[in-house]
Amino acid sequence: MATTTRVLDANVNGTVYTSNANDALEALDTCHSGATAPTDEVANGKLWLDTSTTPGVLKIYNNATWVAVVSSTTVDDAGGLLAANNLSDVASAATSLSNLGLSATATEINVLDGITASTTELNKMDGITASTAELNYVDGVTSNIQTQIDNIPAPPELTQLQVEDDTSTVFGQVSGQRLGQSIAALGSVSTTGGDVGTYVFGRRFFTTSTQAQFIFGNTYAGSTLYPAGISAQDAYANGVINSGPGLAIGDTAASALSGTWRAMGQTSSHVSYDEGLVTLLVRIA
Repeated sequence: MATTTRVLDANVNGTVYTSNANDALEALDTCHSGATAPTDEVANGKLWLDTSTTPGVLKIYNNATWVAVVSSTTVDDAGGLLAANNLSDVASAATSLSNLGLSATATEINVLDGITASTTELNKMDGITASTAELNYVDGVTSNIQTQIDNIPAPPELTQLQVEDDTSTVFGQVSGQRLGQSIAALGSVSTTGGDVGTYVFGRRFFTTSTQAQFIFGNTYAGSTLYPAGISAQDAYANGVINSGPGLAIGDTAASALSGTWRAMGQTSSHVSYDEGLVTLLVRIA
């Protein structure tokens, strides 16, 4: 119905009055619908259904302007959203996310797209206090983390030489078992004469010339050393040396030693009669 005046004139007969009243009520019931805006009794808050378009647009008079309240096809000027648009008609998606308390962008949130974890698993995230830096540690993870941990290969077994070499860069990888084996091996020093770690009384080659003294801690080539011992050429049963030539310090038939030896004693440095020197030696190599 076209808009009409709501002013009722009492100076008319009852039939006209009733008709005018009904027209006024109908105008209110239809929000003064019509193709042109109402001109009678226009004031802020008055509603008008503009039927100049299809479908019509409900407008409200506000400060001398008719402003659309709701449109069935577009977002209204008052800022309403249409359900059919599924939030596509918000002015700024980024601002909307910020207003929801989210600092992540839509792109960052879309990273979650395709996650196959169950709701129960995702609910475990509730209360997470990890920082952004800590969460970024999973950047680049392309498969189940537990599976990756389970598939970490065991460190290679080390050779005995690597274990015993204190300069080896892989020593830190020695397992407790291998370390125990090494300690056990070091505690089982050979008792076979001449092996590394064994001791011997040693002498130099027999000569009537003065020999250089053995110095404690110095090393000597085994090729210059011979096993030695001390015995009396003539002695009584009680251990007292009989008068005679004196002591013997070794056997001329003994072969030279091998390897490298360290002196564990020291002999005299007399320059006139040091000819048969003997000291305790340990093989070190």
